[in-house]
Amino acid sequence: MNNIVAFINNIAAFINNIAAFIDNIATFINNIATFINNIATFIDNIEAFIDNIEAFIDNIATFINNIAIFLNNTNLKKECDK
Repeated sequence: MNNIVAFINNIAAFINNIAAFIDNIATFINNIATFINNIATFIDNIEAFIDNIEAFIDNIATFINNIAIFLNNTNLKKECDK
């Protein structure tokens, strides 16, 4: 009788091991998906960083253009005051 109980327990343990193995495969696949998503997020962050650099350069160009406009307006005022 003890052998039958031990056999049933071994079958149950075997089924639990199969379930754990399947769960480990699922976890592994989820980890791969998370890794791919992290790479995609990293690439998105690089793109956003480049966009910010471009915007910063545009802002510098606008600032320089505003200085040029200011200087031109100052020179025009001097010409008009003559």
